[in-house]
Amino acid sequence: RKPPLPITNDNLDFYSIIDSLRSNWSVADETNRLNYLEHFKQSCEKYLQKIRTQYLSPSHELEFHQVLHTFLTSILDLLSYLTSSNLDISIKIKLVLSTCLGWLIKHAQVIYCKRNFKTICTVFKNILRNGQSNNRQLA
Repeated sequence: RKPPLPITNDNLDFYSIIDSLRSNWSVADETNRLNYLEHFKQSCEKYLQKIRTQYLSPSHELEFHQVLHTFLTSILDLLSYLTSSNLDISIKIKLVLSTCLGWLIKHAQVIYCKRNFKTICTVFKNILRNGQSNNRQLA
């Protein structure tokens, strides 16, 4: 998937983090997974600010929604991928993944959440299902 904004270091950083997470997730140890996820969260925040700065005006409203949809879909696809494998993940990683999913829901429009409701629920279910840690700690 191509970056929806003109190529810049921030865009490349966001998509390179996604690629790194996808390719290294199953073999990374907990420390590296947490580092990747922390970098990913920071990159998401920067990229969202860039989208808002560049597109959030009445004259670019349609483009804003298209770019935001592509961005959010990239995040949801990654979270789906990361939680689809049956890995033994710690409560720390579950918490960060849950935070990422919450961030996505917070910044998505209602219509995006409605369209992707099943996927969002599956990601959350997979976060709870993977690993041996006590899920009551997440609550």
